[in-house]
Amino acid sequence: MHIIARIYEIVVLLIVLGCLRQILWGTPTYDAQLSELQTAMNTNWQQSQKQAFELINDFKESVIIRNNTAQNWESVRKGQQLVHKTKQINNALEHIKTHGQNNQQALSSLEQTVSKYHQWLQRTFKNLQLPLLDSLTKYPEVGGATPAVVRALVTTKQLQLQQVQKMVLRALLIVCPSGEIKCCFGCQRVYITPKSQLVQVGDEYRASLYYGQPVDGESIKRSSSPHLQYRKGVVSFTQKNRGKQYWEAKFRYYTYNGKDTTVVHKIYYEALPKGK
Repeated sequence: MHIIARIYEIVVLLIVLGCLRQILWGTPTYDAQLSELQTAMNTNWQQSQKQAFELINDFKESVIIRNNTAQNWESVRKGQQLVHKTKQINNALEHIKTHGQNNQQALSSLEQTVSKYHQWLQRTFKNLQLPLLDSLTKYPEVGGATPAVVRALVTTKQLQLQQVQKMVLRALLIVCPSGEIKCCFGCQRVYITPKSQLVQVGDEYRASLYYGQPVDGESIKRSSSPHLQYRKGVVSFTQKNRGKQYWEAKFRYYTYNGKDTTVVHKIYYEALPKGK
């Protein structure tokens, strides 16, 4: 499904680039190209909004079931806020495109609207690494502000909004696939992947542990399992008791204001009698 979506995005991008080049530097009439560009934008917008809601809902399910922390709920809130804000800006750009003000005023309104959105993103998501945000405020050089140029530039910025929204959501939210326990706090990503949810008494329990990349031993605090050992991205211990069990991993990190916060993960598993 992800491969199909990616191919679709590439096709849309090629349509956009082809249309934009003909509009900005071509000589024929532009009605057909503008129509294609608008159709691509509308279709891509519907698809991106659907994907955004699915991503947020999947993450909410993960939070409710496995990682019910204040940091994760804050990520959900910010994701919903992003979708709402992006929709507002998209509507504002659509108004600029169809409102009928003179071309130079339309370009000025476009730049101001996009600039405010860019500033809001930087304030709201300052803990995330988002190098592509600056592309929002860049524009191609054009010979004059004709109606076709205005419509093309506005539509292109609308397509960029969709890509930026997707980029921010992917950095902010981490969807939890089967068998993995994850959380996102700030710009840090934690992955705890058990080798199995079942282990026999006397056997070794193993789980991979990543914190953006494999974490160092200082990031893990021993808690309910004093026999827990960590080495090169793997947590392991020999299981002694049968029944439903859990172990804890604690991560301490520093927020942008210097405060230190600890996030605790409980990883549940079941120990079976030997030979079962």
